[in-house]
Amino acid sequence: MSDFVDTHAHIQGSEYDADRDAVIERARVAGVTTLIVPGVDVETSRAALALANRHEGVYAAVGVHPHEASHLDASAMSAFVDLLEDPRCVAVGETGLDFYRMHSTREQQIEALIAMLTFAAKIELPVVIHCRDAWDALAEVLEPWARALAKTFRGGPMGVLHYFSSDLETARRYVDLGFMISV
Repeated sequence: MSDFVDTHAHIQGSEYDADRDAVIERARVAGVTTLIVPGVDVETSRAALALANRHEGVYAAVGVHPHEASHLDASAMSAFVDLLEDPRCVAVGETGLDFYRMHSTREQQIEALIAMLTFAAKIELPVVIHCRDAWDALAEVLEPWARALAKTFRGGPMGVLHYFSSDLETARRYVDLGFMISV
């Protein structure tokens, strides 16, 4: 059986409280040897790290989702600095832009994305990017970041574009920049 990595498993949520351990075990039986649990805010990032620290093969991504960008204040930024130091944190995210639902303003989302990319660059961790109906705006921020840091990541992935929904040309452009594409 092949080893699989699930790069986006939000199993820290309360909907898994009754059977979280069974979910992790079923994943292992199915050949999923690694689960990456992304946070969407400080609370879920803490929960992701707690879960990662309790289970072998489970790791966390720490970040703020574009829907939660309006809550990224100085206190949250300080908390993220601490959370990102945990050795079980393997990526920054989930972060990005979502101009479909607009739970946070465009400006708040871009500011949050830039903050998360700054963290990722500083600690040399890949990013988990969410993008919906915001591909042009994402390109304006993410592509220069990736070009500037390409040598820093030493051939490792810059990150993953989670639940990719754009076209083949865009996918190829990001792959050329060092990203993986999740569909």
